[in-house]
Amino acid sequence: MTIHAGDDSFIQKLEGFDTSAALSAIANKVSLYRTILQQFVSLYADGMPEKLEGLIAENDLKTLTREAHTIKGLAGSLGHPDLREAALSLEMACRDEKPVDEIKILSQNFLNTLQSAVNTIKAALP
Repeated sequence: MTIHAGDDSFIQKLEGFDTSAALSAIANKVSLYRTILQQFVSLYADGMPEKLEGLIAENDLKTLTREAHTIKGLAGSLGHPDLREAALSLEMACRDEKPVDEIKILSQNFLNTLQSAVNTIKAALP
């Protein structure tokens, strides 16, 4: 596969992402990175606020912990340290069974960070 000039121009638009680390982890395969970003958006662009709100309302901390853990790992792969940190904080609060008010605050921070990451990816990819 030949990479043409401009194919990686989206990388400069990924503000808040450590694209060097993310690309390094996948042998600098720009097309694979683009695919990973697109899949992330398709999975997490819609529905997360309602999903997390439902899990909190049901006090389903086990599933909420798993969701946060999954996105923490994905955020690491994407090279988004703020999203990884927000997911880690939510995951740990759920694991430690912190008060619901604290979990709600961390959940909102997580959702805001997730939405920001999704919006950045959408703006960067044609």
